[in-house]
Amino acid sequence: RRYRPALSVEGIIKWPTATNAKLGDPGYEYGLGLIASKDFVFVGADVSLHYTSVGDPEEQDHLELTVAGEVPLRHRVSLLMESVTTFETGQRGQTDTEGTVGFSWRANAYLKLEVGGTVSSDGTWKVSFAWEWNFAGED
Repeated sequence: RRYRPALSVEGIIKWPTATNAKLGDPGYEYGLGLIASKDFVFVGADVSLHYTSVGDPEEQDHLELTVAGEVPLRHRVSLLMESVTTFETGQRGQTDTEGTVGFSWRANAYLKLEVGGTVSSDGTWKVSFAWEWNFAGED
């Protein structure tokens, strides 16, 4: 077990919750994904592949490949890295990639705060702040 990754399968169904199309995407979406995670001595790595079938006839289905890693720097501080590439199926066949680098800090056993920056292949960028509450506590 020590040398094998953890494998997960993910299924997603999204249904419209608003009657006005300006408030959300019309139609249903169905998704299926596979996630592989492995903790090495100095880094945690995740690779995932997700396919999404979009219910809106004006949108394209897409396949998403994600590679992510977390490197502990101190007891409660980690460096986070992620690259996401989305391949549209259909006639347009557009490909988009974005990369994120950030830091996380475990304030206590339950609360984790994160900050990071993302750059997309179209030249746009954003700064993100996030918090995560783990009801079970830090493992």
